[in-house]
Amino acid sequence: MISGGSTDVGVASTAYAARDLDYNLVIVSDACTSPEEDNHRQFVQRIFPRMARVRTAEQVVRMLAG
Repeated sequence: MISGGSTDVGVASTAYAARDLDYNLVIVSDACTSPEEDNHRQFVQRIFPRMARVRTAEQVVRMLAG
């Protein structure tokens, strides 16, 4: 699971590296942010779904509980 304070920089670079290492990724969309809201939205809606499951924190909690 990946979350962080800079969706378009730190979160993205971590996600790319993890994908390259063949990790099964979950991006916690509402636990990520970016100074540029448009960049955050683009990554969460268009880029991350191509390499990971994108879920909210609530969905992750339910997934871990189940």
